[in-house]
Amino acid sequence: MESKNERGPVSMKTKTLMSDLKSKYADKSWNETLQLVRRCMEKTKGDGRVCEPIAKCLQKINEALSVSSLKAMVSKLEMIAQQRGLGSHMSPTETVCYLTADLFYIEVVLLSGGQVEDVRVAHHGEAPVSSPSLLQLLRMKKFQEFSLKLDDLASFYNIPGDNDVKIKIYTSLRHLETDLVKISHLPRSLRESDLHVDLIMNGRIGNVQAGKEGTPMTVKYYISPLDVLMGLSSTGEVSGGQIALVTVGSSDAPHRLQMQSLISSPPQVDSFGFPVFQPLTESSSELLPATFLLKLQPPLPMLISFIAKMGQIADGVVADKPQQVEPLPQLLTKTSKMLNSKICWTEGVEFVVPLPASEYHSYVFPGTEWGRESWKGALIHTVPFTHPSHVPALLDTLRHQSAINVLLASCFSNHNHHIDAGSLHDLRCEILPESDHCLSVTFSLDDDNHLAVLQVTVVDSRQMSCRLLMPAFVDHKLDDYISRVLMRCMSIPITMRAIRRKVASRPTPPLPLADSESSTAMESVSTPQSDQSVPDIISDVYPSASVSHEAIEDESMASPPGYYVMSVAGPVAENPASVEPQRQEVDGVLGLHTAEAERLAVKAYSGLAFDLSPDSQQTADCCLGCKGSSSISSDVSSSTDHTPTKAPKNVATSEDSDLSMRTLSTPSPALILKSNPPQTVPNGHETSSTSFNVTGETVALVHPPPGTRSRPSKVPPINLIDVLPDPVLLHVLSYLSTPQLCRCTRVCRRWYNLAWDPRLWSSIRLTGELLNADRALKVLTHRLCQDTPNVCLTLETVVASGCRRMSDRGLRVVAQCCPELRRLEVAGCYNVSNEAVFDVVSQCPSLEHLDVSGCPKVTCISLTEEASLELTPLHGQQIGLRYLDMTDCVSLEDEGLRTIAFHCPRLTHLYLRRCSRLTDEALRQLALHCTALRELSLSDCPLIGDFGLREVARLEGRLRYLSVAHCMRITDVGLRYVARYCPRLRYLNARGCEGLTDQGLSHLARNCPRLRSIDVGRCPLVSDTGLEVLARGCEGLRRLSLRGCESLTGRGLIAVAAGCPELQLLNVQECEVSPEALRLVRQHCRRCVIEHTIPAFY
Repeated sequence: MESKNERGPVSMKTKTLMSDLKSKYADKSWNETLQLVRRCMEKTKGDGRVCEPIAKCLQKINEALSVSSLKAMVSKLEMIAQQRGLGSHMSPTETVCYLTADLFYIEVVLLSGGQVEDVRVAHHGEAPVSSPSLLQLLRMKKFQEFSLKLDDLASFYNIPGDNDVKIKIYTSLRHLETDLVKISHLPRSLRESDLHVDLIMNGRIGNVQAGKEGTPMTVKYYISPLDVLMGLSSTGEVSGGQIALVTVGSSDAPHRLQMQSLISSPPQVDSFGFPVFQPLTESSSELLPATFLLKLQPPLPMLISFIAKMGQIADGVVADKPQQVEPLPQLLTKTSKMLNSKICWTEGVEFVVPLPASEYHSYVFPGTEWGRESWKGALIHTVPFTHPSHVPALLDTLRHQSAINVLLASCFSNHNHHIDAGSLHDLRCEILPESDHCLSVTFSLDDDNHLAVLQVTVVDSRQMSCRLLMPAFVDHKLDDYISRVLMRCMSIPITMRAIRRKVASRPTPPLPLADSESSTAMESVSTPQSDQSVPDIISDVYPSASVSHEAIEDESMASPPGYYVMSVAGPVAENPASVEPQRQEVDGVLGLHTAEAERLAVKAYSGLAFDLSPDSQQTADCCLGCKGSSSISSDVSSSTDHTPTKAPKNVATSEDSDLSMRTLSTPSPALILKSNPPQTVPNGHETSSTSFNVTGETVALVHPPPGTRSRPSKVPPINLIDVLPDPVLLHVLSYLSTPQLCRCTRVCRRWYNLAWDPRLWSSIRLTGELLNADRALKVLTHRLCQDTPNVCLTLETVVASGCRRMSDRGLRVVAQCCPELRRLEVAGCYNVSNEAVFDVVSQCPSLEHLDVSGCPKVTCISLTEEASLELTPLHGQQIGLRYLDMTDCVSLEDEGLRTIAFHCPRLTHLYLRRCSRLTDEALRQLALHCTALRELSLSDCPLIGDFGLREVARLEGRLRYLSVAHCMRITDVGLRYVARYCPRLRYLNARGCEGLTDQGLSHLARNCPRLRSIDVGRCPLVSDTGLEVLARGCEGLRRLSLRGCESLTGRGLIAVAAGCPELQLLNVQECEVSPEALRLVRQHCRRCVIEHTIPAFY
């Protein structure tokens, strides 16, 4: 009643005012009435507030007023500006209406009839930019939505302080946004097939959307894999996820914020791929009462430990201490829109999660356990920081917390009640906390009275580790399988359903072996079996989700009673990186070491038989001498095409066309161990064991069931190389060169299929001056691209050094077909030019090693013009080269090296031997851009002098290897710069620098104590005095070359012998030293090899 009485007078006053207005101005038009009301509003009360009833009257009048003229539109815009606290005025021509604020203004361009021609928004210090959204709202006369847009724009500039402080804070925010965009464009490796999802989950800054029309910059940093699958199946686009807005907020204490971009252009990166930031100085920053903010949408429940971690990342800048902390599951239920926020967690809660096929899981959260301090958290709305380098680490922490939240939320449902032990469910689980990033799921299966525990460790958002603990059951492969399932779906119920099916299909344990020798020779397979892959499991639970079907193979099967089961040839891994572990596994089974495998490869290549019996030798001769031919091998040798023919009938072949799931028709006798003595036949061979194929494996039955007896039968002679399993034969073939592999394709059909296995073709190595390398590369890449049209994903290395017939055509084939190329060597291919090299570096973003030594037509390394425009968002016009050898590229000049330095900032090894046109000016650009350079060779560059060494010294502590041999302009002055600023130098070659003296060696001895190798041969001014100083300062010296140093005597060598006991090589050829000094060196440095020209020393 009291509220009604309070509102009563206001309501009566409004009605009275409206009736008075109606009666007084009944004969006046709406426009005149509007002007009178506005005039009344300008006459405010004494306290400066606008009369609320009059304001409401004005609003109702404007709503009723039809905006059909220029004057009406101007009045409408002025009224909106006054309601939002903005200024408004018209241009002198009365065609533009300005809505102004302190840090922005809006131009509304009007036509004579009141129509809106354009709407432009001008931020502080920027030119006006057209706003299509605001223009559309005014043209459709949606003034209410237009007003809300102005509110958003004004709130974006709600910065504390006076106008000067606001301008500085806004400028700092703009520079921060520029740096974040630069970080997001740095090159990185892809981890997900979907580029958008990979950018969100694995990008350094996530998916960055620049702010426009007054909205702040948005960063999408996390999205659940299940949301991705559901979004793609329903709309075809990825939607949802966690978003952070980049804004600013007030702070009680001043913080130093950037006033310019802290990342250079082009960006320089460290060894981890992160940018190198310029330090915050007085000129590049200012103390301001504000901090940058990541405003989380929606707010994120976070553990207290993660909140403290973010404070450490932001250098102690933390948000306000949370007033209320609660268990993390309780926070998740409160923030969920689908759950009841009034759930009581004091005694614990039980959720019933329904799954397809009428399957129900129960998940119990004990209240006392989840009430621990380590699992209490708070709802975080904003994350403060002061530097752009904080953002990647903060986003990784937010992703980590989001992954934990998604896992816990997958166990929630609307069906919740207090814990009831008597309720019946298909699976009952108890979720318990272990640490701040580890939890356990305790459950019991229907047919088992024992409990099982699944430990889930969330290492980070990209990695999770699962371990299943069950009585008398240990299987690490099953743990890996569970981890893959959990990473794919991020759902504990789906993972538990997969475990339930996997464990329920466990085979009965195999019978024990007869003796201990048999036990050591063969292991019984007891891994669980399941017919479902990870995509199948997800599809069962969410039928609408579209999942790429990547089969996850099982490693075992249940065997019939009375049989021992052994896997002979399992499925071949699709990932080339898994070839090496598989080789080691095969070596362990057969007892083959590397030397034996190489010997086996030589025998296989040369056509030698492994069985010396006449029948076996005849079979091997027939197999290795068949008339099948390969088009590739012929092209490599003679560039002539041939057609492969069928193999003879008596040759054991594999008819399976899928190399990744190849099976063998005959198991290897070396892998079959029978419990009974083997039966023999008159020709001396053992009877072949029965075998059958199961899911890509050949399984051998070691002995028949009891009561059966195998009778001797005549079998054809067996060549051991024919019955080797495919993985073993692949391991053998991996030791062959490219031409030898091509010849192996002509043996038989099985060898043809094996020799073209993509895992054997990670590299192509061609040699020979007369070889048509262009034709060979074209045919080889064409054959390797059959499984993946036009793309060869396994080829990473191409070496064609010395192939003088190599031209640009061959390199263009490599550039088009090999996007994963990492190493390219075309040394001595003098027909290769800039255009082909540009194509390779533009289309092969993973290229790290490039050798174009001896290519006189190569004058630069850069991207093509098309690649510079198209690939700018990917790697910012940068090339990922780390190793570059341009020795004997005699056409290389300063401008070319300047371009190389600009486009290749990640270089660590650069060799420019005998590039005689380079001068000191080029080295300045090299030191400016290639800050990660560790090895640099400038030997035989006669125009390089002391000024060039001064620029090289800017590399400071990173340089380890430096060669300036035969650079006549280098003296002690340049060596002094190197010694002073490169204290970690390990190798120095200054042979033939006749301007070097003992003074230069003294600089090295004082500043480079880690020097391991030095060559000062042909330096006539180096004497015993310099050697004595060098021996005292560089005690770890191992290689010393003094060849042709005419001023040396035995005194300097005696000092070296006493001060450098680790010396391994000493070159004193053409030096007149005494034999006694050399004997003393040999006595003190026992591992030293002495190269000399003194007949008296022996």
